[in-house]
Amino acid sequence: MVKPTFLIVGAQKAGTTSLYSAMRQHPHIGRANKKELHFFDRFYHRGMAWYEKQFRVEAQHVQVGESTPVYMYDELVRGRIARDLPDIKILAILRDPVARAYSHFWHSRRFDQESASSFEEALAVEPQRLEEIREQIRQPDANGCEGWTYPKVRRSYWWSYADRGRYVAQLEDLERLFGRDRILVLTLEETKQNPEQQISAALEHIGVDPALHGEYELPRRNTYSKISRQETRRLREEGKSIPSEATDGSYPPIQPATREKLMDEFAEHDIRLKKWLSRGALPWQSRAND
Repeated sequence: MVKPTFLIVGAQKAGTTSLYSAMRQHPHIGRANKKELHFFDRFYHRGMAWYEKQFRVEAQHVQVGESTPVYMYDELVRGRIARDLPDIKILAILRDPVARAYSHFWHSRRFDQESASSFEEALAVEPQRLEEIREQIRQPDANGCEGWTYPKVRRSYWWSYADRGRYVAQLEDLERLFGRDRILVLTLEETKQNPEQQISAALEHIGVDPALHGEYELPRRNTYSKISRQETRRLREEGKSIPSEATDGSYPPIQPATREKLMDEFAEHDIRLKKWLSRGALPWQSRAND
């Protein structure tokens, strides 16, 4: 039984799987039984003893960690981590918030979590959806306990397309809880361009020698189906074949007008993010770079 020494906390659809996969190849890094343990959001009631049993550690391992992308987004989760793992090293990997939101939408569609007919419709109803969920969260349960429970918040995870891309508020809270020196922020765009540099920075941040790492893997490209899992099951139950064009691993490009609108909405947040990161520019198309 051992507590993790580092966490990859997000963002969702920003390359956390690739980063964790690359890091865990290092001979001095122990890993979790699976990439996303969801302890601090979904299984917190099982307790720290259960959590500590989820890590594979051998004699040569000096650091151990897991990656659950929702940890950065959820305010309650951030507080739980700070309380239970005050010395943890935090890694975050960001992505163009417009591209992240669009990828998130198709992810939700694939897993039958989204009923909106289009990305634009989902964005239009997102504020109302999240406010209704947050109102439910504010209500105590029958025992008068805090309303923040996974069954109540999970749909806010599904539908938070734009909200998750407001990165700077999440990072500011992490800084308040852990201090700036415990947080390393990478980006998917830069990891694609120079994986060796980015992964080396991650390894140095958690305290292992990057020179002992083998070949660096480029971020894995997520694949998508144009039909949901529910529809896939239905076709198989009916003995029908799945159309080949439905499983080509791609989705249609975002509408240019939608991208422009989202860039406008993210402008203020990106400007604050650029300042928080002490950067001259963000590595994606952003109003903050104008």
